[in-house]
Amino acid sequence: MRKKIVFGMAIISLVAIIVLCQKAGVRLKETFRESEETNSGAKVMTYECGMRFLMDYLQGDRYFKIHRDGQNLDRARTQLTLVADMERKMQQMQDIVRKAAG
Repeated sequence: MRKKIVFGMAIISLVAIIVLCQKAGVRLKETFRESEETNSGAKVMTYECGMRFLMDYLQGDRYFKIHRDGQNLDRARTQLTLVADMERKMQQMQDIVRKAAG
């Protein structure tokens, strides 16, 4: 049975709160803009990781340690599934940041 892979919205809530707390001395508008960029950054980093797993798989699993054949391909699929889920939830992620910003 395959596990369902989804991006947990609680994670972005926590990130939004941390970013906003760290930027407490900065004007709210700037903080909100930076927090929105955090959503995009999370997606880009997840995509990049997926691409790195895929490239390693295609190049013979030389960089990331594996314990079974196809593990890096599975890792790549997982990361890209998370990216797709983040894209579906981007508006919800931005709403969470707006709510946290007040």
